[in-house]
Amino acid sequence: MSFQSPKKILVIRADRIGDLILSTPAIKALKEQSQESSICVGVRKENKSLVDGLPFVDSVFEYDPLARHSGGAGLIRLIQDLRELKADIAVVLQSQPRLSTAIYLSGIKTRIGPLSKPHSYICFNEGVRQKRSEVKYHEAEYNILLLEKLLSTEVVQKLIVQKIDPSVKVDAEAIVKARAWLSSLGWNFVKPLICIHPGMGGSAENWTLQNYIDLGRRINNSGYGVVVSAGPSEFELLGQFKSQLGQKDGIYYFGDEGNNGLTEFVALLSISDLVIAPSTGPLHLAVALGKPVMSFFPKIRVQSKERWGPYGRLAAGQALVLEPEPGKAVSSISLEKAVDNFDRLVKKVFNKEDDRESKFIPS
Repeated sequence: MSFQSPKKILVIRADRIGDLILSTPAIKALKEQSQESSICVGVRKENKSLVDGLPFVDSVFEYDPLARHSGGAGLIRLIQDLRELKADIAVVLQSQPRLSTAIYLSGIKTRIGPLSKPHSYICFNEGVRQKRSEVKYHEAEYNILLLEKLLSTEVVQKLIVQKIDPSVKVDAEAIVKARAWLSSLGWNFVKPLICIHPGMGGSAENWTLQNYIDLGRRINNSGYGVVVSAGPSEFELLGQFKSQLGQKDGIYYFGDEGNNGLTEFVALLSISDLVIAPSTGPLHLAVALGKPVMSFFPKIRVQSKERWGPYGRLAAGQALVLEPEPGKAVSSISLEKAVDNFDRLVKKVFNKEDDRESKFIPS
């Protein structure tokens, strides 16, 4: 390393779920290259369960901007909490003014982060100008490139070539509960279970809700189980699915019956056999869990699969991304195209000569 054996390195990614998951390749690489250092990962409080317990994460710092760290008094508490970490180095993977300022004022000696906004030039004394909007790399690779301040350029370039798979922590007890929940609804775990997550935070173009509903119907009619999932703010989406698909055999809904926690959702994805989702956190969770995925991405450069698509060595073999024709919106992707590609993906990942073949090919 360029810096002499730091005892503790704080790596912070305190925004959305997908962004955090795409940061885990960089965190894992840093730990592998600096095994003598303790790696503390800073995340939003509600996302702690995603990384707490991963083998390359030694501790987790909870950033709580809505409660403990809110307001003026909260900023003072945040600075004090950061000081108590006694970190030698802070690597800020996504710069936020309040958090970056607190890191600066906490006294952490070496502060690495992307130089993109006015505050970043003050807060990071080892800043890196990346121009991520140019999309020369994937988001996961931009995170790894920040490590050039700690590792050699040669090492970092080798890490990028490796396409390190993202990671997520799965709670074993939550898996048991997820299986029990599906069993109580009549699911027998014989045929494949397809999870459809149609919602997203609005950061990119999405396929139409009606197309997701129609795709769910077609998949269920083909003999597969379908579980439709939604986040806490997406209950209306589930309502529209229910109004058209109903509660028929093999269709289940996750997110509006007290089973909508993040830990439970990760467990549900872990027992699903294939996940369909747009450019959003659940897509990257599924990839980190090793699940085959189908997704929809726009041709808009800053929203493209080149920047935000499924990432890693495993995803390269079992992730299918549908894009519209140049100049058209994601909504222009036809239902028939999605069905055809779903069938192609299923044949690729399920129709194998192994002991699961008989239960993964619908009769």
